[in-house]
Amino acid sequence: AWRALEGTAPSHFFRGWTWLGTLLEHLPDDHRPDVLRVSQGQTTIALALVWQRRQRRHRGLLRPRALHLNESGIADFDRVTIEHNGLLCVPGAEAAAVAAALRHLRLRPAWDELELGGLTTPQHQAWHTAASGCGLGFRERWTKPYFFIDLQAARLAGKDYLEALGPNTRYQARRSMRLYAQQGALVCERPESLAQALDWLERLAALHQAQWQARGHAGAFATAYTRHFHQRLVETGWPRGEVDLLHVRAGERTLGYVYNFVAGDVTYNYQSGHVAESDPKLKAGLACHCMAVDDALRRGMATYDLLMGGEHFKASLTTGRG
Repeated sequence: AWRALEGTAPSHFFRGWTWLGTLLEHLPDDHRPDVLRVSQGQTTIALALVWQRRQRRHRGLLRPRALHLNESGIADFDRVTIEHNGLLCVPGAEAAAVAAALRHLRLRPAWDELELGGLTTPQHQAWHTAASGCGLGFRERWTKPYFFIDLQAARLAGKDYLEALGPNTRYQARRSMRLYAQQGALVCERPESLAQALDWLERLAALHQAQWQARGHAGAFATAYTRHFHQRLVETGWPRGEVDLLHVRAGERTLGYVYNFVAGDVTYNYQSGHVAESDPKLKAGLACHCMAVDDALRRGMATYDLLMGGEHFKASLTTGRG
């Protein structure tokens, strides 16, 4: 049913079954979600997963019974971080579907709060309006920006991606790529098989962990769960064209790897790993990013979404935010 609805709904990777089905596979057997279905007549127009879990707040003095939309409510599992969350819904029906979902949940007993993580502004407004309409309070816990590049605007202007950036970022990127080109031709390539895609994921994770641990942080692949989750995500999504792994090299020297998701004409940059350089003029991460964006531009993608986090770095490399 989920895959069938994906065929008629706007493309959202994090609301698709490749992401949510992989999450479901890795959760304990005693922690299963309900499926929330909104229908119009006999036609399913929206779907979501709803997990219930007790939370612990104020040193355990408060233990609210929380519902979670498309997240498990267990921090160690949800650290893979859903973004652009919401109902998987047919075009034009989201506001009505959200209102119907909340009216239904309003009548469901034995819960205290519904947690909605990773909503973008339009989804936030739809849930806020629906909550007000059925007498529920709404509290915003945190807000973070996400960053994107409007590739269609660059394409229509007849410019390359770097032309849209500030002069300092543009200068550093071009200098770095020029210096790398002296080591060998810059190449951005895709795996030729699932086995190679999984190998590149392992290499990306090793580079990613090295750079984050050097800064005193755990990194996105720090636990056995996150490594297994992403391995399974690649196994499921790469053959479907929903997961993209890129290898960027200068001649035969690896500069790094980029791990992206693809839904419709949007590329989501999820993680990357790159070599460390002693020369500050050589910026492997910047070069990998530029090569990946140029690749998306050539493939006709409309948006390159860098998602949340790394605010200063991402702000300098993008043309918009949400």
